Amino acid sequence: MTAFLAIVKLTCRAAFRSRFFRGIILFFLGAVLLMPLIVKSDGTAVSMIKITLEYSLTLAAALLSISAVWLGASEITADVEDKRLQMVAVKPVARPLIYLAKYTGIIAIHALLLLIASSIIYALTFYRVVSMDFAPGEKEQLYAEILTARQLYQPDPVQNDIDRAVEEEICKHMEVARMQGKDMPDDWKTVRTKTGEFDEEEIRRRLRDRMRLAESAIAPGDFKDWTYSGLPEDLDGPIRIRYKAFFELSRNNQERNHGVWGWKYHFNSPDSKEKIELPVYFVPDNMALELLTMQTTEFEIAPKGAPEKAQYSCARGFRKAGKDLLTYAAPYPQKDTLMVKDGKAQLRFLSLDKKGRTLYFAGNGPELLVPVAGFFNNYCRTVFVLLLLIMSFAAMGMAFAACFSLATGIFLTLAYLLWGISTRFVLTLFTTTAVAPHNILEKFNYSGGKYIDILLFDPASFAAQEKLASGELVDFSYISAVFVLQFAIKILPIFALGLWIYSKRELALAGKEQ
Repeated sequence: MTAFLAIVKLTCRAAFRSRFFRGIILFFLGAVLLMPLIVKSDGTAVSMIKITLEYSLTLAAALLSISAVWLGASEITADVEDKRLQMVAVKPVARPLIYLAKYTGIIAIHALLLLIASSIIYALTFYRVVSMDFAPGEKEQLYAEILTARQLYQPDPVQNDIDRAVEEEICKHMEVARMQGKDMPDDWKTVRTKTGEFDEEEIRRRLRDRMRLAESAIAPGDFKDWTYSGLPEDLDGPIRIRYKAFFELSRNNQERNHGVWGWKYHFNSPDSKEKIELPVYFVPDNMALELLTMQTTEFEIAPKGAPEKAQYSCARGFRKAGKDLLTYAAPYPQKDTLMVKDGKAQLRFLSLDKKGRTLYFAGNGPELLVPVAGFFNNYCRTVFVLLLLIMSFAAMGMAFAACFSLATGIFLTLAYLLWGISTRFVLTLFTTTAVAPHNILEKFNYSGGKYIDILLFDPASFAAQEKLASGELVDFSYISAVFVLQFAIKILPIFALGLWIYSKRELALAGKEQ
């Protein structure tokens, strides 16, 4: 243990003695200090803080990852060139212990730098929040949408009905094709798997997505319900809805739709002890019944409590002659009402578009966001995920340098990353279009990617700052998936290979005279 700590200390000391590393630190700290102060936005509080968090943390993680690759590779190769390995190994100290101790020292240095950078970004972010003069209501919106960790819930899919409809649609298309003397529709022939075969599952997925989109269509005067499952029974708000809507032939993001939202509350019936279900339609005052299309928008559903504390116009929904009517003499949801029953809740949108246009919602429908933790908690989780990214880069730099040399180790690390990024791009392109590989690089990516795509490292999986900047909870399931699928499965084998080769390398060079 003493030898391990001594090597960790030696690694840290050698790193800080390097002029190149000290230059990286100065540039890194300068960039981290300036980025939150110079970043520009559209002037709103939400946009400014979102861009500040995402850009600043991305820059910090990128610079530290580059530093980790260089320092990991240089520390391994410097052992032989500076004769340090001979002095340590003859103690005797097992070379796997040396390798692990160096990695620990590198991670300790970068963890400290990441802690300093994240603290600076956190402090400067809240300094801007406190010091800047925003329009009325913007800070409240900022705390509701960004500075709160919220669990994301998607609406329940109608899986069984869609699957049956998909099979019926496939049979219909195949029947038409056979009548024309073809084995399948012409546009299906261009859809293929990564191995170049006809991809029937991809056809099913496209039809399923198209049908789900059609299910979300809402004609003027009609409404659409979405059900959410797995919600806490004691849900009491505030909760928010995030959606993106568009018309069938939308061409710009300035089109507006008129409509109201409703949440199915469970009220106490005055005539019995049972609760009655009643959708209460509500509209945030600042939206004035107009929903901007083709833009991601958030709003808070009508919370329970005193009406004077809310910023909503409420209306009860009644069913008469097959139509929903609105009356604005609605009782405001009080504390004795329930928002969730048996873990389920229901959201409704009633379209009142004056131009008679059909409205669609992107994806499966509006997302439900429930506050579950504070911003600082979510921020710490994000920093931990970025630390895993830096650990991955350091491991790759050390492993490749242990096998070869400093320059080769850095080059192979960058080549491995670029190969993974380009391979995923090409595979996605080939599976969604009819374009065939037409040059050496594309053919190489296509052929190799078919077999080793699962082994390629994906740094985009570590982008927890995007969740943080959107106010989404960086939950433990996401962190576990990143750790297992990216770090444990893809990086640790490379790290172990480097350790094995490092323990077998010849030490004769360490005894040569400089």
